[in-house]
Amino acid sequence: MRIPTIPCLICLLFLAGCTKAPSSLAPSTTSLASGSSFAYGSDVSWVTQMEASGIPFYNNSGVEQNLFTILGGKGINAIRLRVWVNPSGGWCNITDVVNKAKSATAAGMNVLIDFHYSDTWADPGHQTVPAAWASLSFTNLMTEVYNYTEGA
Repeated sequence: MRIPTIPCLICLLFLAGCTKAPSSLAPSTTSLASGSSFAYGSDVSWVTQMEASGIPFYNNSGVEQNLFTILGGKGINAIRLRVWVNPSGGWCNITDVVNKAKSATAAGMNVLIDFHYSDTWADPGHQTVPAAWASLSFTNLMTEVYNYTEGA
């Protein structure tokens, strides 16, 4: 499934090709945890799938580099990661998201986990209950959502 990676690639290409912003617009490299009042973020939910497909990332000098290092050099101080319950292919499941969160944290970034209580894309207008939860009673569904969120 390549369609979701195209917008990610476009966003990443834009970030990698950006020139230095005027000083009044340039993001601070100060971490949110150390007092910065503004988050400069990026959604990198697809990075592990892209890397597994052999897609490399390059800095402005054309040197292959870890994506988190590149983004950190651009002033990104926060990362958004989507997590799905049982996604096909395993991308964006809890294990995958935890690994990406560890990479972002090691790069000095804050992490926002965006829970999609679904096995695939979810938004206010489209929310499909995960297949494993579909037959649960409402009470059991509430318990499962709580346990899933608390355990993640």
